[in-house]
Amino acid sequence: MLRKNGIARPLLLIVLIAGVAWMPPLLRLESLPGTSHVSISVHNYDGRAGAVIGVTYVRDGMTVHEVVTHPTGLTVDEGTVVRLVAIPGPGMSFDKWSGRNIGACDGSSSPSCTLTAGGGGALVIPSFLYDLNVEIEDTNGWSLTRCTVHVRASPSGLSEGDYGPGTIRVSVPISQTIDLTPNPCPGYRFDHWEGGCSGPTCILTNFRPTWSLDLPTTVRAVYKGVRSLEVEVEGAGTTVPPPGVHYYGTGQVVRLVARSYAGYRFDHWVVDGVPTTDQASTAVTMTEDHRVRAVFSPVEAVSTVASLPVSSPSPRNGTSCTSLPADFPLGLRYRGAYADLVVNQDLLARLAGPAGPERVEGVITIGRNEGNWRTYGIEWTGRSVMVRGVEFKAVDWERDYAVILVDCPRANLMLAGAGPLGSRVGLTWLLDRPETLVGRWIVVIRWQDGDGDGSIDPWELRPVFWA
Repeated sequence: MLRKNGIARPLLLIVLIAGVAWMPPLLRLESLPGTSHVSISVHNYDGRAGAVIGVTYVRDGMTVHEVVTHPTGLTVDEGTVVRLVAIPGPGMSFDKWSGRNIGACDGSSSPSCTLTAGGGGALVIPSFLYDLNVEIEDTNGWSLTRCTVHVRASPSGLSEGDYGPGTIRVSVPISQTIDLTPNPCPGYRFDHWEGGCSGPTCILTNFRPTWSLDLPTTVRAVYKGVRSLEVEVEGAGTTVPPPGVHYYGTGQVVRLVARSYAGYRFDHWVVDGVPTTDQASTAVTMTEDHRVRAVFSPVEAVSTVASLPVSSPSPRNGTSCTSLPADFPLGLRYRGAYADLVVNQDLLARLAGPAGPERVEGVITIGRNEGNWRTYGIEWTGRSVMVRGVEFKAVDWERDYAVILVDCPRANLMLAGAGPLGSRVGLTWLLDRPETLVGRWIVVIRWQDGDGDGSIDPWELRPVFWA
């Protein structure tokens, strides 16, 4: 018991804490006469950055600022004004204040609130919403935006329902479970969970007294298409997708690309036993299972004649390619201008890595200042490039050009752009359509922003000059 003016008083705060049994033990609740005890609950990650509460009040004539990261008790004079600011951690957002004897703060959804400490003390409970990121993909890593998972929280925390890919904000009390169940998705069957869950089921559970769940987290529902595509190779070459059995959703259009090895050329595709196109790129629609075969034929060895300007001092660059190396362009290493490399980090990650200064083969050099372009009849001026007398002029964020110079014998390339997106235009095309370079030594790729979003979409690219 506490005593004030010789009269016993019940320990009100002990009763309050007993009413919220999930609260962690706080500091001692004893207060001296004329003082008030303010208890602040904070749930934090287990060893990770989480929410904090900023507390400001006046004590002994001095303004005190504290940052509360764990359940804390403050002893202040009665009547002291205490200002609280809730600061969410990564992947969190503030929900509301609750507690006892906190005045206008109770139920407030503002992250900042102010209370006056009374003789009965106060219990402050800030609550937060946590990010539960739901991803839904197929076994090829493609996002399935039309598929959903059923999410149910017990006893509470979010509205039960079907959710597609995206972020769900979850409020999770103690003894909470979140059960995610994949819904049927036409053309696919559920395969497994990844991320915050693994295996055939996904149930997030918490029974800890000081924290809700291991949130924020990402759970990934992986579906497998019900239609199979078996890819085979006859002769020396490879394909995209690679040889083997792959699974796709019913009705999905799959693009096939054939790439011949040195000494061979692509001849034709055989689809379900029927010879079809002789184009290296084709497509099949997965309304049923398919079996396709890429047929490659040997070619007679021929000497490759360089097609260079007379002033060229070196025959090793600008040589026309009759075939490409087996791992082209994925076997390439890269070097070049700093800005070009930084802007294209994500695309360059698909290549073999940086090239040291001693490397002379299997290199793509990016940037207009990294090579003697003029030797090959290519001149750069501002936002335009002149290629053997033909001018291509970029318009920032609307139209851009990339020039790719091919050195087939050494599997080397030079690539540069006219405008700010030029090098990205060239890399995007190169990684998507490398077969375009067969038989060429100069290729100019144009990007025209067809949908006005300022970003590069593969369908907005096309070759406009080659030699």
